Amino acid sequence: MNLNLDNILLENFKEQPSDDNFNKLFQKYTPLVFKLINSYHFTFYERDDLIQEAKIVCYSSALRYRLPSNITFGYYFQINLRNKYNSLYRLEHAYKRKSEKESTSYEQLSSNLKEVVIGSDYKNHAPDKNILVKEAIQAFLHSLDEKNCRLFRDIISGKVQKKDILQDSKLRYRYYKLKNQYKNNVFDIFFK
Repeated sequence: MNLNLDNILLENFKEQPSDDNFNKLFQKYTPLVFKLINSYHFTFYERDDLIQEAKIVCYSSALRYRLPSNITFGYYFQINLRNKYNSLYRLEHAYKRKSEKESTSYEQLSSNLKEVVIGSDYKNHAPDKNILVKEAIQAFLHSLDEKNCRLFRDIISGKVQKKDILQDSKLRYRYYKLKNQYKNNVFDIFFK
Protein backbone atom coordinates (compact mmCIF):
# COMPACT_ATOMS: atom_id res chain seq x y z
CA MET A 1 0.00 0.00 0.00
CA ASN A 2 2.77 2.42 0.99
CA LEU A 3 4.78 1.57 -2.11
CA ASN A 4 1.71 2.20 -4.25
CA LEU A 5 1.22 5.61 -2.62
CA ASP A 6 4.84 6.47 -3.42
CA ASN A 7 4.35 5.45 -7.03
CA ILE A 8 1.06 7.37 -7.30
CA LEU A 9 2.62 10.57 -5.87
CA LEU A 10 5.64 10.16 -8.12
CA GLU A 11 3.55 9.50 -11.23
CA ASN A 12 1.33 12.51 -10.46
CA PHE A 13 4.39 14.70 -10.18
CA LYS A 14 5.98 13.34 -13.37
CA GLU A 15 2.76 13.77 -15.35
CA GLN A 16 2.10 17.24 -14.03
CA PRO A 17 5.11 18.78 -12.22
CA SER A 18 3.18 21.39 -10.25
CA ASP A 19 3.96 22.88 -6.84
CA ASP A 20 1.03 21.02 -5.30
CA ASN A 21 2.16 17.62 -6.59
CA PHE A 22 5.75 18.29 -5.56
CA ASN A 23 4.74 19.45 -2.07
CA LYS A 24 2.71 16.25 -1.56
CA LEU A 25 5.68 14.16 -2.64
CA PHE A 26 8.16 16.10 -0.51
CA GLN A 27 5.82 16.09 2.51
CA LYS A 28 5.88 12.29 2.47
CA TYR A 29 9.68 12.32 2.85
CA THR A 30 9.98 15.15 5.37
CA PRO A 31 10.76 12.77 8.29
CA LEU A 32 13.61 11.30 6.23
CA VAL A 33 14.93 14.81 5.54
CA PHE A 34 14.87 15.77 9.24
CA LYS A 35 16.54 12.50 10.21
CA LEU A 36 19.40 13.19 7.77
CA ILE A 37 19.72 16.82 8.84
CA ASN A 38 20.01 15.74 12.47
CA SER A 39 22.74 13.24 11.62
CA TYR A 40 25.08 16.06 10.50
CA HIS A 41 26.53 18.98 12.42
CA PHE A 42 26.61 21.94 10.05
CA THR A 43 28.06 25.22 11.28
CA PHE A 44 27.43 27.54 8.36
CA TYR A 45 24.07 26.22 7.16
CA GLU A 46 20.74 26.99 8.78
CA ARG A 47 18.06 24.31 9.02
CA ASP A 48 15.95 26.16 6.42
CA ASP A 49 18.91 26.13 3.99
CA LEU A 50 19.27 22.37 4.42
CA ILE A 51 15.54 21.85 3.86
CA GLN A 52 15.78 23.95 0.70
CA GLU A 53 18.68 21.79 -0.49
CA ALA A 54 16.58 18.70 0.27
CA LYS A 55 13.75 20.09 -1.86
CA ILE A 56 16.13 20.67 -4.76
CA VAL A 57 17.50 17.13 -4.44
CA CYS A 58 13.98 15.70 -4.16
CA TYR A 59 12.88 17.57 -7.28
CA SER A 60 15.83 16.42 -9.37
CA SER A 61 15.57 12.87 -7.97
CA ALA A 62 11.89 12.70 -8.90
CA LEU A 63 12.64 13.82 -12.44
CA ARG A 64 15.47 11.28 -12.88
CA TYR A 65 13.81 8.32 -11.15
CA ARG A 66 12.56 5.67 -13.57
CA LEU A 67 9.49 3.55 -12.90
CA PRO A 68 9.53 0.59 -12.51
CA SER A 69 12.79 0.21 -10.64
CA ASN A 70 14.45 -2.33 -8.37
CA ILE A 71 14.87 0.30 -5.64
CA THR A 72 12.19 2.47 -4.11
CA PHE A 73 12.05 6.21 -4.72
CA GLY A 74 12.53 6.81 -0.98
CA TYR A 75 15.83 4.96 -0.99
CA TYR A 76 16.92 6.67 -4.21
CA PHE A 77 16.11 10.09 -2.73
CA GLN A 78 17.88 9.21 0.52
CA ILE A 79 21.09 8.26 -1.31
CA ASN A 80 21.03 11.46 -3.37
CA LEU A 81 20.31 13.62 -0.32
CA ARG A 82 23.03 11.96 1.73
CA ASN A 83 25.51 12.58 -1.11
CA LYS A 84 24.46 16.25 -1.25
CA TYR A 85 24.83 16.71 2.52
CA ASN A 86 28.23 14.95 2.44
CA SER A 87 29.35 17.39 -0.26
CA LEU A 88 28.11 20.37 1.77
CA TYR A 89 29.83 19.02 4.88
CA ARG A 90 33.15 18.56 3.07
CA LEU A 91 32.87 22.02 1.54
CA GLU A 92 32.11 23.58 4.94
CA HIS A 93 35.13 21.93 6.52
CA ALA A 94 37.35 22.91 3.62
CA TYR A 95 36.39 26.56 4.23
CA LYS A 96 37.09 26.16 7.95
CA ARG A 97 40.52 24.66 7.26
CA LYS A 98 41.30 27.42 4.77
CA SER A 99 40.38 30.17 7.23
CA GLU A 100 42.31 28.47 10.04
CA LYS A 101 45.34 28.17 7.79
CA GLU A 102 45.24 31.85 6.80
CA SER A 103 44.34 33.29 10.17
CA THR A 104 46.92 34.61 12.57
CA SER A 105 46.12 34.99 16.22
CA TYR A 106 46.57 38.22 18.13
CA GLU A 107 49.04 36.39 20.37
CA GLN A 108 51.18 35.44 17.38
CA LEU A 109 50.99 38.96 15.97
CA SER A 110 51.86 40.41 19.38
CA SER A 111 54.90 38.17 19.59
CA ASN A 112 56.03 39.15 16.08
CA LEU A 113 55.49 42.83 16.83
CA LYS A 114 57.41 42.68 20.07
CA GLU A 115 60.37 41.42 18.08
CA VAL A 116 59.96 44.30 15.64
CA VAL A 117 59.62 46.95 18.37
CA ILE A 118 62.11 45.71 20.96
CA GLY A 119 64.30 43.33 18.98
CA SER A 120 64.59 39.57 18.85
CA ASP A 121 65.88 39.48 22.43
CA TYR A 122 62.66 40.98 23.82
CA LYS A 123 62.50 38.23 26.47
CA ASN A 124 65.66 39.66 28.06
CA HIS A 125 64.02 43.05 28.72
CA ALA A 126 62.27 43.99 31.91
CA PRO A 127 58.90 42.22 32.33
CA ASP A 128 57.05 45.49 32.89
CA LYS A 129 58.22 46.79 29.48
CA ASN A 130 57.14 43.55 27.84
CA ILE A 131 53.69 43.87 29.40
CA LEU A 132 53.37 47.50 28.29
CA VAL A 133 54.36 46.62 24.74
CA LYS A 134 52.00 43.64 24.63
CA GLU A 135 49.09 45.75 25.90
CA ALA A 136 49.87 48.55 23.46
CA ILE A 137 50.07 46.13 20.55
CA GLN A 138 46.80 44.43 21.48
CA ALA A 139 45.05 47.78 21.86
CA PHE A 140 46.44 48.83 18.49
CA LEU A 141 45.25 45.62 16.81
CA HIS A 142 41.77 45.93 18.32
CA SER A 143 41.52 49.53 17.12
CA LEU A 144 41.99 48.51 13.46
CA ASP A 145 39.09 47.78 11.15
CA GLU A 146 39.04 44.39 9.42
CA LYS A 147 40.61 45.65 6.18
CA ASN A 148 43.57 47.36 7.90
CA CYS A 149 44.01 44.49 10.33
CA ARG A 150 44.31 42.09 7.38
CA LEU A 151 46.83 44.41 5.70
CA PHE A 152 48.85 44.72 8.90
CA ARG A 153 48.80 40.94 9.40
CA ASP A 154 49.90 40.40 5.78
CA ILE A 155 52.77 42.89 6.16
CA ILE A 156 54.01 41.31 9.40
CA SER A 157 53.73 37.76 8.00
CA GLY A 158 55.51 38.77 4.78
CA LYS A 159 52.60 38.11 2.41
CA VAL A 160 52.70 41.75 1.31
CA GLN A 161 56.13 43.00 0.26
CA LYS A 162 57.42 46.57 0.22
CA LYS A 163 57.51 46.52 -3.60
CA ASP A 164 53.78 45.63 -3.69
CA ILE A 165 53.02 48.61 -1.46
CA LEU A 166 55.06 50.98 -3.58
CA GLN A 167 53.33 49.90 -6.81
CA ASP A 168 49.73 50.38 -5.61
CA SER A 169 48.80 53.96 -4.61
CA LYS A 170 45.75 52.95 -2.52
CA LEU A 171 47.74 50.29 -0.73
CA ARG A 172 50.57 52.77 -0.21
CA TYR A 173 48.17 55.30 1.35
CA ARG A 174 46.73 52.65 3.70
CA TYR A 175 50.25 51.47 4.56
CA TYR A 176 51.53 54.92 5.53
CA LYS A 177 48.37 55.67 7.48
CA LEU A 178 48.74 52.35 9.29
CA LYS A 179 52.43 53.00 9.89
CA ASN A 180 51.70 56.39 11.49
CA GLN A 181 48.94 54.90 13.60
CA TYR A 182 51.33 52.16 14.75
CA LYS A 183 54.05 54.70 15.48
CA ASN A 184 51.70 56.87 17.55
CA ASN A 185 50.06 54.01 19.46
CA VAL A 186 52.88 51.52 20.02
CA PHE A 187 56.35 52.67 19.09
CA ASP A 188 56.23 56.13 20.72
CA ILE A 189 54.74 54.72 23.93
CA PHE A 190 57.59 52.27 24.32
CA PHE A 191 60.42 54.67 23.55
CA LYS A 192 59.20 57.74 25.50
